[in-house]
Amino acid sequence: MYLKDLKTKSEEGEYWESRTEFVLACLGYTVGFGNVLIFPNTCLKNGGVSFLIMYTVMLFILGFPICFLEMFIGQFTSSGPATCWKFARIFKGIGVAMFLMSMFVAIYYNMYVGWSAYYLYASLTAALPWKTCDPEWSSQFCWTNLPVYNKSHCSQLGLHLQQNGTCYSSGGKLVALYSESLARFYNIKKDLPSKEYLYKQVLGKDFSTGISDLGPMRCRLVFCYLFAWMCVAVKLSNPWNQFAKNSLLVILFPYIILLMLLGRSLLLPGHYIGINFFMQTDYSALRNVEAWIEASIHIFFTLSLCLGGLISLARRNKFTNDSVRDTFIVVSVNYFTSIGSAIMLFSFGGYISKLMDIPIEDVLSTDSMFVFDMYPYVLTKLPLPVFWSIMSFLMLIMFGLNSQFVLVDTCLQCIMDVFPNTRNKKLVVVPSLCGVLFLLGLPLTTNGGIYLMDMMHRYGGGWCLMAVSIVECLAIVYVYGMERLMLDIESMLGNQVCFCLPEFILNMCCISSWGIVGPLISSVFIGYTVFNYKQYRSSVEMFDLFGWLMLSSIMLAIFVTAVIVFYYSGRTFKERIYKSTIPSSDWGPALIENRKLVALYNPNFVIEPEIEVIVCQPKISSCDVEVLRPTWHSRSTMMFLTI
Repeated sequence: MYLKDLKTKSEEGEYWESRTEFVLACLGYTVGFGNVLIFPNTCLKNGGVSFLIMYTVMLFILGFPICFLEMFIGQFTSSGPATCWKFARIFKGIGVAMFLMSMFVAIYYNMYVGWSAYYLYASLTAALPWKTCDPEWSSQFCWTNLPVYNKSHCSQLGLHLQQNGTCYSSGGKLVALYSESLARFYNIKKDLPSKEYLYKQVLGKDFSTGISDLGPMRCRLVFCYLFAWMCVAVKLSNPWNQFAKNSLLVILFPYIILLMLLGRSLLLPGHYIGINFFMQTDYSALRNVEAWIEASIHIFFTLSLCLGGLISLARRNKFTNDSVRDTFIVVSVNYFTSIGSAIMLFSFGGYISKLMDIPIEDVLSTDSMFVFDMYPYVLTKLPLPVFWSIMSFLMLIMFGLNSQFVLVDTCLQCIMDVFPNTRNKKLVVVPSLCGVLFLLGLPLTTNGGIYLMDMMHRYGGGWCLMAVSIVECLAIVYVYGMERLMLDIESMLGNQVCFCLPEFILNMCCISSWGIVGPLISSVFIGYTVFNYKQYRSSVEMFDLFGWLMLSSIMLAIFVTAVIVFYYSGRTFKERIYKSTIPSSDWGPALIENRKLVALYNPNFVIEPEIEVIVCQPKISSCDVEVLRPTWHSRSTMMFLTI
């Protein structure tokens, strides 16, 4: 640690000015496309309310405890994910894994922002382009291209009636349907214009046969993806105090729009059809282990656990901030945002079902993305459709960018913590980092890019998050020690926390979740997933291998780093074990007054750690590093020295 780093946070402007600012930043980070885009679809795939029950249970077992643990680590150490593991240096690799996972997620997550930007730009017109089936991009199955005639009318037109409910011309071209129900039985369905607009005009998915056939990059998507990364680069290039203050409006605005859309959806005729469809409970899903695994993975993704972002945000908290209260607020708002988004989208689906007289199952299918293939068509049926479309996709852009800002900032803080010389070169580091991630994400703009995104989400943000959480929990509970951990928490929060919650209740929850229940459940889920592993695309082993390499790089980061740290920790095996698993002298708070407070609870805590001082001779470019142990009376000398 350099003496110039021992300035108070207030001098550097890196403290959150208020707890509200911190909570809003955490909400901006955790709430995003996982809540609005992925959660409703996941509910539909796994039994509706049954999945909600599983999601709620896993939220208490895994979500809340791990969210609080990461907030505690960042707040207690005032360090980011790359440097907060000084309680046992052998676990430094957890920070490397978090850096890699944040980078992988940031690459494909920003593509969602690019899609939203595409729709926002397309909405700046007098009539929304997906309102009707445009011959330029629509197929014969598009809604207005496939009329419904009765049998006699088909015969009068000289069409041939098929037993599957369709009418074909003499040339073999599908012209119309004479029975929608019969055609639906044979899996012949009309598509909404918005769905064909998404897969043909925006993504080009229908022009790709799969992950092995990516095809060319789509120029419009490239520009939208570039726009998303430019927003991130411009935002993160600002000084921290401006970054924090300017984020408040961007974080609050999408919630206002979401509440407006939720209220509007509940006023539409037929909304009850969608809500009833959502509320239908398939209790057999509760016996499905894969559904429980899906709920657990979704907990980690929606709360952004084990990605390092919560640690990075909490490092700027005041030492005595009630992080239990903040965790409760963040988890609760995140939870109800997911439910509100699901109710909104299911209500819109019920409206379309009633308006077009089609089964709700055809509107809300498990292989669709409600937000981009069904929801845009709903907007065309509302009064002021252009206004609602602009507001909706602006909301999605803000939700996505709020999360993306912290993901990339976490990677940035890791780089700056490991390479301190880059701290004064932010205007170079930020654009360079964003440029590299943009180039790595260009394959996502191809026709088959959506298959790559699915693969990256499965391998980069799947059960490896749970694997990292196991190492994280076991390290701090069984290596650092639960007793010392609880004393550290008590030194921060006192014995009454979060709405006068008694200390012993918090202790019981932490001990059971961090040390026993959480790691055990995660281990069982990981073992089940590996044992029942199914290849992502059975015909394309190369991309399946690529996914495993991406996942393996995350796990190897932990173990390879541990081996390196262990090897260089001493000469004998016993010495290496001892030195690599004990807290370093500078473990804990950055400020002396806070270290004194910890020492009141933990007498063995080192108040005055050894620190590195950079001593530079005048007119000489080289510097020497000396190790000093400051005294209580020498705190005024703790600054960057130039002799």
